[in-house]
Amino acid sequence: MRNVPPEHHSPPRPVRGGFSLRLHQSLAVWLAILALTVLAFLPGLGGPFLFDDIPNIVKPLTSWLSGRSDWVDFVLGNHSGPLGRVLSMLSFAANGATTGLTTWPFKLTNLALHLGCGTLIFLLLTRLLRRDPQLNARGKLAAGLIAAVWLLHPIQVSTVLYVVQRMAQLSTLFTLLALLAFVVGRQSLQAGRLRASAWQLWLWLPLCTVLAMASKETGALVPLLCAVIELAWFRRGVDQTPNTPRARMMLRVFLAVFIVLPLAVGAVFLLAKPGFYLNGYDGRLFTIGQRLLSEPRALMSYVGILLVPRGASLGLYTDDFPVSHGLLDPPTTLWAILGLAVWMVASVLLRRRVPAFFAGTWLFFCGHALESSIFPLELYFEHRNYLPSLGVFLAIAGLLGWALPHLRNRLPERSKTRLFSAAAVLGVVLLASATAVRSSVWSTWVGIAEQGVREHPLSRRAHLDKIEILLRINRPQEARTLLQQMLHFPDPAAYSAAAFNLVWLDCKEKGATDATNVGNIRRLVGRKLQLADLFGGEKLGNLLLQQSCAGLSAVEFASILRDMTAKAGQRASNTPIWRLRFMASRLYAEKHYLQLAIEQSALAWMSGGADPAVGVYLINLYYAVGDRKSVEILLPQVRKQIPEWDQRNQQQLAKVLSYYANEANSSHIGNPGPSPSPKKPLGDQG
Repeated sequence: MRNVPPEHHSPPRPVRGGFSLRLHQSLAVWLAILALTVLAFLPGLGGPFLFDDIPNIVKPLTSWLSGRSDWVDFVLGNHSGPLGRVLSMLSFAANGATTGLTTWPFKLTNLALHLGCGTLIFLLLTRLLRRDPQLNARGKLAAGLIAAVWLLHPIQVSTVLYVVQRMAQLSTLFTLLALLAFVVGRQSLQAGRLRASAWQLWLWLPLCTVLAMASKETGALVPLLCAVIELAWFRRGVDQTPNTPRARMMLRVFLAVFIVLPLAVGAVFLLAKPGFYLNGYDGRLFTIGQRLLSEPRALMSYVGILLVPRGASLGLYTDDFPVSHGLLDPPTTLWAILGLAVWMVASVLLRRRVPAFFAGTWLFFCGHALESSIFPLELYFEHRNYLPSLGVFLAIAGLLGWALPHLRNRLPERSKTRLFSAAAVLGVVLLASATAVRSSVWSTWVGIAEQGVREHPLSRRAHLDKIEILLRINRPQEARTLLQQMLHFPDPAAYSAAAFNLVWLDCKEKGATDATNVGNIRRLVGRKLQLADLFGGEKLGNLLLQQSCAGLSAVEFASILRDMTAKAGQRASNTPIWRLRFMASRLYAEKHYLQLAIEQSALAWMSGGADPAVGVYLINLYYAVGDRKSVEILLPQVRKQIPEWDQRNQQQLAKVLSYYANEANSSHIGNPGPSPSPKKPLGDQG
């Protein structure tokens, strides 16, 4: 047998088998983590629809599935954000079409998306940590642990089990795909594979960004997140740049077009159009300055619950988060600002030495750049951390990878391995257990509300939910007691909700109310109106449209709403203003005060922010009083405002026009006669 030179031998089978074994072991461990995640969230999959699920999913889906509207109306008719979140609405439509309004398929879909996001985090970090000077030796292990912590952390319960937050999940999913495309493209560019890089950077990355934005507006942060990754792992030295002139030119063009240009356009737009975000403060009880003072405290609170999960206090009832009125009001405001500033500066100073710490820090801050900055959103929500929480875990991993080598030599190798393995397993199990406990609370509305009231004793939302539960089990006196307590909460919105609901409860239960409770509502005149005023006013108004209530007539309540909206000092296009004016119009029309009804509907319509349904109703009112000239002026405006897919308003307008056209034809047989006398308009367009 002739001798073969050693270099011509095939690689030994044990090596190939060893690699295959390690691959299968890694896959088995990852599947075990995914299975553990499913088990942790499983108790909450049968929980109810909550809060924003009702107006965004349940009501419009019910309308579509019952044939009262078209599926296009459901998909394109959402106003949660300026871009409509079409992709998210399509996913809800798919759920509704296949399983109806049963909650667990919606939540199971959310859980599947959560597993997909976790897997993408693992794949993304596996690539990035190979480039990390501190973590490259254990890159895959570190990536798996970070992804596991992210998947199993109890803070994710309020995103995964809150159906409407699929919007945040889908946006995160496509954002992660975009970041993965960026990393693969940059690595291909650095290796000189220009065609492969072009596919990733110029096709898949922009496509995934658009899909992320079509899910939720936070997808617009992709260029900013790409910039963080570029600075952390691809700008650490001369050897990190592409090695050919063509590749360097391609990189410069890409960075200019996809990162620098979008950030510059965004900054210019915000500077040139401050009304885009400042006008929203017209509907808030805090100013932009107070929000910017409050958000550092919110961010520090997020970091605190990410580092030390406090399961019982987690959840949706965070409307009790106090506003910062100054650097020392409360004192934690100043400390939060200083703490965040030190964190930021330290991450910049350690960018080259500990890139994972730098990247994690800025992934967290940039991930909050929309929802925790200048825009007039509510101050605090846990689900805003769905993607940014990854940054905190990555930053901690970077610091540990930097610090642990100094302790490594003090322990035997076997002890280090055992200690690390035990700590990792214990941490994962504890997180999974905490999430399972939290998920079990989310299995029932009663459990969510009870814990909310207990952990957030000043939360308006928690108390309103508990009140509704008490009413469903026929305990109105206990509900009334809670409403009386809410009148004394520091939150003005709690007072508004309690004032309206006390009168509503009186009218619903007894058919009468007293002057004291009506007086509570009258005290709202001259105050800034909030969503609590809108929901309370519409709830009471709809009841008065159905039944009479001694002590408060429909006309009297309409007059209170008229005074509230006139003296609130807010823009007419503010949602509570135009909708409460519309409510007042319907109440006036119900009692045949048509001129007052026209006045309120006209004010709502002229605001420029009203739904086309208001215009349709105003046409109805003009017809009812015989004002055909106003109909001729208004009709083209309303038709222009109703999109083709808005079948409900299209059909309602056609119904009104057909009714009055038929009436006009029948009244003009033989002798045209006088104009129609004032009367109640056709139907109720509310």
